Amino acid sequence: AATGEYLTFCDADDVLPAGAYAALTGSLLRSGSDLAIGRVVRYDSQRRWEPVWIDEVHSGAPRRGLTIDEYPVAIKNILECNRMYRRSAWDAIGPFPEGGYSEGYAPMVASFLGGRTFDLLDENVYCWRVREDGTSSTQQKARTASLRDRLAAVDVAAGHVAAHDSAIVTSAWHARVLELDLSGYYRFAPHADDEFRLLLAAAARDFLGRADARALRLVSVH
Repeated sequence: AATGEYLTFCDADDVLPAGAYAALTGSLLRSGSDLAIGRVVRYDSQRRWEPVWIDEVHSGAPRRGLTIDEYPVAIKNILECNRMYRRSAWDAIGPFPEGGYSEGYAPMVASFLGGRTFDLLDENVYCWRVREDGTSSTQQKARTASLRDRLAAVDVAAGHVAAHDSAIVTSAWHARVLELDLSGYYRFAPHADDEFRLLLAAAARDFLGRADARALRLVSVH
């Protein structure tokens, strides 16, 4: 239903810092890029912290008019809500598939591909709540259904990355899967059922087999 020149997304239980959208749209007006991406913080009632990949991805920001081939590590940042799109760019990417825990994953990976340009900002543009009742979709990683949905989304994204046909981007994406997509499930494996453990083990073997030396160097240890 949106009709504006720019498009963004916001979850109802999160918080926008003052000036966030002004920073994002201002960057797009200045650069002419397809999307602009800012930093994000997580928070609960006790503390605030940044995701482990923020400093790596946003090092040297602001950076404007980048392509993923020029700056492949940006593929570690695929949140839906810390970015602003030109509507014309989004229409070539979306819509989101409906249902599941990982509906935003493949479109966010695709948004970096196909020669699209993006800006990386140093401003925090989104405060991403950790619901302390454990009900948010990102906190459902102990469930086999969540793992199955994430692996299905990774499979769709693999097709997008393969079509982009860039060795350096493929390496960065393999690093992302190993460091971020699979690692979130590891701590639940000891108490999970056999289906969960077998799915996770098979995916880890698969992506360790795909990863070249460049990909493994991009995997942060944390």
